[in-house]
Amino acid sequence: MGCAPAHLFCQPDSLMIRPTWDHDVRFAYPELANMTSIEERFADVAARPGIADRVCVIDGDLRLTGAELTERVQRLAGGLRALGVRRGDAVCFQTPSWWETIALYRACWRLGAIAVPIHHLASTADVRRVIEQTRPAAIFSAVGMAVATIDEYADQVIAVRGSGGFEQVLGHEPYEQIDAAPDDVAVVLFTSGST
Repeated sequence: MGCAPAHLFCQPDSLMIRPTWDHDVRFAYPELANMTSIEERFADVAARPGIADRVCVIDGDLRLTGAELTERVQRLAGGLRALGVRRGDAVCFQTPSWWETIALYRACWRLGAIAVPIHHLASTADVRRVIEQTRPAAIFSAVGMAVATIDEYADQVIAVRGSGGFEQVLGHEPYEQIDAAPDDVAVVLFTSGST
């Protein structure tokens, strides 16, 4: 927790985001001193007896248990690694509230990458700003979303629920290791006040 490591803000290939809040949660809340990464927490809970086999995601007709979701997260993390995504890299995605969105968050967190969700109603101009500021290692988009329509990113966008792009990334061997540290930046959110 706390603000991002300084190296994120001084290297030319890193995010150009300035932290606006610097608070060491471990100092204010000593019980969190041994806190693990977000993904380690999710994976631990999802593997517990009585939860591993319980439905935790409902997406239309699809039902995923905690164990099934974690297995997909691990495979997606393996696919992201194959794309070159590593700890500290940003991954942008513009998707509706689908199971793939949950998996993208968790796969990023497994790798120590930074999840950068883009609101599904964001304009093309807003999407460009997000991508320019975060310089993602990977970009995912549902068909018809603004990011999927921007010509200069067309070769980089991986389609979710269209043309098999996401399924190919999901088709990799599971990456079971968790590379994230408790102090890693987990998410960069852009709101209407982020311009």
